Amino acid sequence: MKIVVNGRPRTIEPKTTIAELLQMEGYGLQWVGVWVNDRQLLQKEYSTYTISEGDEIKIIRPLGGG
Repeated sequence: MKIVVNGRPRTIEPKTTIAELLQMEGYGLQWVGVWVNDRQLLQKEYSTYTISEGDEIKIIRPLGGG
């Protein structure tokens, strides 16, 4: 199944969740924001949201400072 992650084309297995994608991409489940087709997901949705063919996904790590 073809999707786009942070502007890069990717091929993943059908029924992949956001949590599984984050693991494949080397991200932890905490400290990231995820948007699918310009809709921000809540962190509690990461393990239940199933990615669809053609989805455009943005994964963003917030920057900390002080």
